[in-house]
Amino acid sequence: MAPTVLRSRRAHRIAFAALSASAAFLPGVAWADGCVVASPTAINCTGASSNYSNLAATGTTVTVASGATVSAPLVIGTNSGSVDNVLSNSGTISGSGAAYTVQFGDHSTINNGATGVTTAAITSTGTTTGAGAIYLGNFGTVNNYGTLSAAAATNAVQFGTAGTFVNEAVAPAVVSGNISFGQSIGADVSSFTNNNTAFGITGNVFAIGNITATNAGLLTGNFVQSTVNSAGLVTFVNGDSAHPLATGMTFTGIFATQDVTNLTNYGSMFLYAGSTIGSAQTGTSSVTNNGSLTIGTGTSAALLNINGNFTQGSGGTLNMIVLPSGVSAATAGTTFSQLNAVGGTMALDGKLALNITPGYYTTGATFNLLTADQGITGQFSSITGAVLPFIKFVPTGCGVGGNLCTLTDGTYSALGTAGIVYNPSAVTPGSPQAYQFTVARTATYHDALVTAGVGSTPTVVTTNQLAIAQGIFPTLSNTGVASGLVKTASDAVTANDLTNDAIAFAGEIDVLSIVQAQEFLDSVSPEGYLAYRTALHDQANAFTRSIALRMDDQNSSHDEDGWWFNTQVENEIQSNANTTNGYRTRDSLLGFLAGYDFSGPHHVYGLALNLSWDTLSYAPGSMHGHNRDFALAAYGAYDLGPLVFSGQAAYNMGHLGAGKTITLGSVTRSAHGSAGEHLLKLTGN
Repeated sequence: MAPTVLRSRRAHRIAFAALSASAAFLPGVAWADGCVVASPTAINCTGASSNYSNLAATGTTVTVASGATVSAPLVIGTNSGSVDNVLSNSGTISGSGAAYTVQFGDHSTINNGATGVTTAAITSTGTTTGAGAIYLGNFGTVNNYGTLSAAAATNAVQFGTAGTFVNEAVAPAVVSGNISFGQSIGADVSSFTNNNTAFGITGNVFAIGNITATNAGLLTGNFVQSTVNSAGLVTFVNGDSAHPLATGMTFTGIFATQDVTNLTNYGSMFLYAGSTIGSAQTGTSSVTNNGSLTIGTGTSAALLNINGNFTQGSGGTLNMIVLPSGVSAATAGTTFSQLNAVGGTMALDGKLALNITPGYYTTGATFNLLTADQGITGQFSSITGAVLPFIKFVPTGCGVGGNLCTLTDGTYSALGTAGIVYNPSAVTPGSPQAYQFTVARTATYHDALVTAGVGSTPTVVTTNQLAIAQGIFPTLSNTGVASGLVKTASDAVTANDLTNDAIAFAGEIDVLSIVQAQEFLDSVSPEGYLAYRTALHDQANAFTRSIALRMDDQNSSHDEDGWWFNTQVENEIQSNANTTNGYRTRDSLLGFLAGYDFSGPHHVYGLALNLSWDTLSYAPGSMHGHNRDFALAAYGAYDLGPLVFSGQAAYNMGHLGAGKTITLGSVTRSAHGSAGEHLLKLTGN
């Protein structure tokens, strides 16, 4: 929703009312403390001073020196003549009440700082109606070299007719609060210039009627212009033609105008939902993009209506947002960005970049990203972002007839007339056209990985990854219908079952790069359970090795019977690496062994039992789990001099349990698994 714009029949009437109201509660013309009224036309402030009002001032210069402070409000003149009142501020003028901090009449100039003087400040912290930093009558000028700030939703500057505002490049802080221009019609034109790339302006710019604006800095508020008699003209230049795409020449927000508008972009523009060009439709507006123009931002699409023509130069880039629509039809301004030339034409050149948001896109769905009532001419030199490993947005007609598109490294080029189609929903058949994309899907995830390269650098797609991919999206049927996860997702969309995990996962997979897909396939792979099985066998082997060592260590010179008890502790200090994929496992073992021996000079035999626990972490998929092993064993050894015979029989009852967290984009799920083991192990030497 666009902010409210202050409207007035005549700006000088507002100024008179505001100034008169201020004078009613201000002290007399004598100024105390740190200011000296040297003459009716010269006032000098060097120290701390209270507020001051002189409504009769004409041609008066107020100078606030560096280090001086003045309390609001400072009110000078209500003259409607052509003699300027001037404020040259190098100090600090601050206010916190319901009135503007600085109030000057017609034909006045406010210099907040100067070249080499950037410590000046004019501020207002008041939040009530009527509060603000600077109020000027008609034909006023504000040059800001210092700090200029007002509370949110109040004005940093309020002009009357044909005001001029310049935010200089050296200003050391963000200009906060709105810049509001009064009504300018006929020969009167308001003027706005922002040259500050380091801090810029965070408030909104409001204008009524004619305005010429140049943003060669940072402007992160809205630009809103309203009409008076449908005869106004807006000229807006973003950036600098001599330095296209220069850092800091950026507009971000709603751009909404009613009168005829000529917008030229050389820098970066991010136009939010609610933006519209020349909405009063009183003439032909135009938008020319020679920089980077984004319709929408992040994951928010926008519909930009230009009541006129759109032209993109060879150096321009048009960025469009595309979002999944689920079971609903794709909607311009909601699920995808659209640029619409209402009653006008489009001339294309430069680049088109699609920003595809993760989600499930129905095969065959179409998106009219650009429409023009009077037709589209020219062609983009390239289209990026439309081709992903598993899904792609194909310019309609690409590769058909004379539209021999070239696809290199995911970029469309040599497009011919691809993408430009007749728009059957237009009022006038024949001339209206749209630039349309159609969703197409790779035959299978497996095939896409094979295309990326099995065993080749840098992707090194593994056979295990291919196997998992084949399970997710196995084949296309002879009718061209997908199976596996993709079919499940498609069926869920058709049934309006939007909570189905298949939709979420398929949608996230579709927009992955090959490397990202590999990471995901590894995270869902069941191969991690092998590490737990191996660890369980290691526990069983550790038990039999302990018994074997005990039998080998038998050296009693006479018969001995007795109990024995051992412990086993293992903690992996440095995890083992799988050299194929770089995965790491880490485990810790704690075991208790006990038994009873019957032994003598030449023999040993007995019974033993084991209880051990092993915890193990497996990197892919954040997999964690534990093993438990309980075992019984009978063992014996006999020494016949040159020959020693030994053997043991062990029965292991093991159990493993493991869980993994699977995360893909915004989707997170947990999986758990468990298994038991019964192992009879016989060994002999």
